[in-house]
Amino acid sequence: MPESDSVLATPQQNRPPHQNGPLRQGAPLQEGVPLWEDGPLQEGVPLQEVGLDVEALRKSAQAFRRTEGLQSETTEVPPHRRRWDAFRSKVVSFRFVSGSVLGGTITHLAGSPDAVGPDAAGYLARVGTITGSRLVATGVRHGASAALGLKLKSPEPRGPLGARLKQAAVQELTTRTTSGQRMPAVGEMTGTYGAILTRGRLYHGQWRPGRAATSAAVAIGFKVAWAAGSELAKSLW
Repeated sequence: MPESDSVLATPQQNRPPHQNGPLRQGAPLQEGVPLWEDGPLQEGVPLQEVGLDVEALRKSAQAFRRTEGLQSETTEVPPHRRRWDAFRSKVVSFRFVSGSVLGGTITHLAGSPDAVGPDAAGYLARVGTITGSRLVATGVRHGASAALGLKLKSPEPRGPLGARLKQAAVQELTTRTTSGQRMPAVGEMTGTYGAILTRGRLYHGQWRPGRAATSAAVAIGFKVAWAAGSELAKSLW
């Protein structure tokens, strides 16, 4: 028998792709039915030689990729849900709770403000006020960032020391949109102002917008100095 005839007569290569015959144009692959009863296609054997419609396979693969892409888009978490998850994880974290308790403890030991008493009720009032003002700050920050499409996190400063100090300071005052455009950090600024305004209302029973604006400017300036100082400390240590 010629060599070519012996190759065509091998058991695996004479098996049809399906039990009912080769693939046909538009015929789907049957789930659970292997291309070969005795195993997969042998390497190096052209698909055309075993009766497979290569064009039909190519179209089926393209349709599968499109369907898979649509499924991934529909299962992707919406942006507003990601914002809510970020806000929720922020306010229920140990860092948030411990920061509120620590802040209330420090102000209670310092007797500040005078409008709140030095007893246990005063301590709870201080902790509650700081917690409430921090909730306002976080909520306003996330809400404004979501409404304006602003990023909540900034990249780490890079480059020489002078460039890193400048980046650290600028990032406290500005942020970038999701498209990459730089603009003032509206969420951070309004959140700081809202927190101070709320704290004054809870402590003193009245809104003090002018005093709150001054205190917010001082607080933002302190954040800028702290960010630059922290970057300088990193380079020294």
